[in-house]
Amino acid sequence: DGYKYILNTLKVDSKKVFITGGSAGGGLVLLTLQKLNKVGLAQPCGGIPISPITDVSWSTGTKTQNVDGIIDAMVDMRDDFLNTEICIDDEDRKEWDKYERASEERKQILRQGKYSALYGEFKGLCPLYISASENEVLINDSKLVVEKCKENNVDIEYDWDPYLLHATLAFASGIPEARDKLIIAI
Repeated sequence: DGYKYILNTLKVDSKKVFITGGSAGGGLVLLTLQKLNKVGLAQPCGGIPISPITDVSWSTGTKTQNVDGIIDAMVDMRDDFLNTEICIDDEDRKEWDKYERASEERKQILRQGKYSALYGEFKGLCPLYISASENEVLINDSKLVVEKCKENNVDIEYDWDPYLLHATLAFASGIPEARDKLIIAI
């Protein structure tokens, strides 16, 4: 509804809009763009998902790879830092409640495109710029999105920086490397 308000009420051309977000917000950027396609709304000029969480079922290896020996100051994957329970809509709630926490059945529910952008439709998305750190535990999510974009002819640019924080671009006001990357992205 917010996007419709920008386009219809404020009369802003979609080609003057960028959507950006970091971490879970980066996943929401992708989910939003996919939803815009599904309902037939014009894509914005571009999207900048920063270190996006794209698979809330944790089926991509994100939770097990890049964990040992890596100190990610932002994300500790040894803990369940994302409460997926709050994501479940009324349509799936009854099925969700039948199963134990972390069960394969619950993961299957979370592998739907409405919860995890990685399993959504990428064809027709606006140009994207994805930034992540090689050393963050969520790098797999970003790399898999790049593959999906390439498979679906989405204009995609990406940047994997070594040794930076999770969602570094979100700290552009205080980290010079992040500011430089953000300028490139825009």
